[in-house]
Amino acid sequence: MNRIQTALRGVTVAAALAASCLVVPAAGFAQTTGTGRNQLYELNFSLPLPPNRGAPSGRHRGGASRGSCSKYASLAAVVPNLDTDTQQGVWSLTASPHPVFWFDVPDRLTAKTSVEFSLVRVDESETDPGEELETEVYRLTLPGDAIKPGISSLPLTQEVSELEPNQPYRWTMAIFCRDDLLPDVVFVQGTIYRTELEPAFEDKLEAASPLERINLYGEQGFWHEALTELAKLRQENPRDRQLAAAWEKWLKYAKLGDRAAAPIVGEFPIEAGEVELQQDAPL
Repeated sequence: MNRIQTALRGVTVAAALAASCLVVPAAGFAQTTGTGRNQLYELNFSLPLPPNRGAPSGRHRGGASRGSCSKYASLAAVVPNLDTDTQQGVWSLTASPHPVFWFDVPDRLTAKTSVEFSLVRVDESETDPGEELETEVYRLTLPGDAIKPGISSLPLTQEVSELEPNQPYRWTMAIFCRDDLLPDVVFVQGTIYRTELEPAFEDKLEAASPLERINLYGEQGFWHEALTELAKLRQENPRDRQLAAAWEKWLKYAKLGDRAAAPIVGEFPIEAGEVELQQDAPL
């Protein structure tokens, strides 16, 4: 069991979700988007319900902290949230074997902090129905003072085992603080699934413009690809008001519309961290 599992054991609350894979439309929006062309384009996102296997749990904001991590309690994962009267969970869908994760670090971290990202594979126990077995696939530990405040991406590098299709994985991003005698932690956590693309859909992507790709990914629920494409356009066109409006609308899907003005500061400095790869034994 690693440090994140030890710190968070018993903190997260799992929410059992339906076994349906029906699409639940998120609030789509029509937006004029700037790419050097004067045209209207509608960007939409639909969040499918996850499979019952590996039902999501988690939290997309760091939450309250009364210790030395309290100033970082607004740490957020830039992911959609399934939140209905009967179903709650932090989960997302990807088409990539090495997806890109996005996080919002709202304040500068100090040398007395460290950041850990972990990814675990979630399997059902063969001997104890309903019991989950977690196998750590990847863990990255970074010094806090190497991280810039703002919205950053964290790509899974090629050295990490590919995400298997239709297999739930649980990720956790945690900030550990050592300012007091008693260590403190804030964290965000969610579940990700990979689905392979159909050849016909891949053909559409190849023929599409950047904006069209965002919409194609979004309509199929592929959050990570759509967000990464939109963030790239936003960084390449920082003065484009129409793209700024589109970015704000997209962040609202993640309940982070209030962070639309936060800078996109690039990738987490993975080269400055320590990496641990897959372990053989379940946690």
